[in-house]
Amino acid sequence: MIKLGFVYLLAGLMFAAFALFSAADRTNSKRLGNTAFWGLAALSFLAGDYLGDLGNGLLVLGLALLAGLGLLGRGEPATTAPAERVALSERFGNRLFVPALMLPLVVALGVLAFKRVEIGGAPLMDPKQATLISLALAVIVALAAALVLLRQPPASPLQEGRRLVDTVGWAVLLPQMLAALGAVFAMAGVGKVIGELATTYLPLDTRAAAVCVYCLGMAAFTMVMGNAFAAFPVLTGGIALPILVGHFGANPAVVASIEDLTRSTQTQVRIRDNITATSEMVNRMEVTRKQIEDLLKANKGKDELEKPLIELNKKILDVELKLVTKSEMLSDDKYFPEAYKVYMNLIWLSGGVGQGASDEAGGVEFKPTDTQVRVLTMLEAELAAAKAAMTGVYDKDVPAFNTAMGGKLPIIK
Repeated sequence: MIKLGFVYLLAGLMFAAFALFSAADRTNSKRLGNTAFWGLAALSFLAGDYLGDLGNGLLVLGLALLAGLGLLGRGEPATTAPAERVALSERFGNRLFVPALMLPLVVALGVLAFKRVEIGGAPLMDPKQATLISLALAVIVALAAALVLLRQPPASPLQEGRRLVDTVGWAVLLPQMLAALGAVFAMAGVGKVIGELATTYLPLDTRAAAVCVYCLGMAAFTMVMGNAFAAFPVLTGGIALPILVGHFGANPAVVASIEDLTRSTQTQVRIRDNITATSEMVNRMEVTRKQIEDLLKANKGKDELEKPLIELNKKILDVELKLVTKSEMLSDDKYFPEAYKVYMNLIWLSGGVGQGASDEAGGVEFKPTDTQVRVLTMLEAELAAAKAAMTGVYDKDVPAFNTAMGGKLPIIK
């Protein structure tokens, strides 16, 4: 199975190539600084898991030292001249967009199709990281297409990449560093300290005041840090969760990731539709069985009528019991005399995925677990089987009964 480590490997090899090309670039007076910087970045991606916390911390300090002392410079990679680029653009025309257009195409295929592919019972790629893995694969495919189309040397993408990172400099790693900084702040308890300061010195007795403090604090912290990567975990952990969610009861879904919230909502809609379908099926069968019950009372003692009525009622009841239990037919659910069927399992699953139900805490702010999705798929299969059985009864058995009892009993619907 392709996992996130594949993406780290590609990134590490890319930075390692930048380091090697930098070392060989005699036109850059600071080539040793570039070599060390991109070499440390490559080491972080390739061997970060093996360095440990201390090793990674020293590595980050080394990166900061190289950048802070101004030891990075811009080289002159062996690449095409501006005139050559103009000539190539005129020669290839709109075909130049083919590699760029392949990126979103491959990513879409990976997210929508490849992550569902299994080999030997195991998924081809980690479903939880399908987007990043698909993006890495898309880059490889696009680069291969560009090399074939433009007929450039295999090293040209790496040389162009080095030219770009030399131009941007250390800021290339800024998003990664700020994301890590946010996690460090959260683990160090910075959010807790900010929350205590806010509750001590700021008026948070109303929901509006708490929202203002959270939003303005997020803006201020973002300006101080230069990015929201570090601000979000700190302010969310210090104010949003304990005060807005914990104290004022705000819905945590609004601070969930868009992907988790989308998947949670999609799963809840599936459950809702299945509950509706189950209810409609049960209601129809209850109406039919009520007709049969009334006819049995009206024709008590008439064996030639009672026997077919009882047989038809049993066929319908057998289908209904695939969806609900006998206990649920008699009363509301206050005890557990028997194993649940499709209907009640969907009800409780809805509580687990959504806003909660009784002793189910709910998880609307998180994407559904793999187990919940598997249970839903299993219940949908059971529901489909019950639908097929019900269709057979109403398309075959009920019409046959009405035909046989024509003139003797009212039509069963």
